[in-house]
Amino acid sequence: MEPLRLTPVDEAGRRLIESWFEDPELARRLSPPDAAWWLLQHGTPGVELWLAWEGGEAVGYVQGEPDEHDPAAFHFAFAVRPDLRGQGYGKRIVRAMLEHPSLAPYRRFVASVEPDNLPSLRSLQALGFAPHSPEPDENGFLALGYARPGP
Repeated sequence: MEPLRLTPVDEAGRRLIESWFEDPELARRLSPPDAAWWLLQHGTPGVELWLAWEGGEAVGYVQGEPDEHDPAAFHFAFAVRPDLRGQGYGKRIVRAMLEHPSLAPYRRFVASVEPDNLPSLRSLQALGFAPHSPEPDENGFLALGYARPGP
């Protein structure tokens, strides 16, 4: 199986991702990339917004930014196109992100996930992410971290 290809999100990509938020489960988990989100995120130094592609088909997206207190850490969120859930794309999207050359300087990666989002938790744990704490944070999320192996 070939790795997924990540490309920067442009306005057409933003509209494509936004259409996926008609799915109630996705809309419950993440904020949709509406015009206000686009203005806030697009062009902000260090923020990465990528569509994940398998061949000519967009299968998901990932967004993230450096930790404001730890320059070696990168916080991210990811989503699988709703009609493709349960087919292993979550793991593949995160793996493609971890392998992306622009993120090579980062040693640690953190995702915040709701405790009832079992597919995302399983995807991350299968890649070696571990919970920072067994209890959710003050916002109700579990933080899962991954440390890139040293050179």
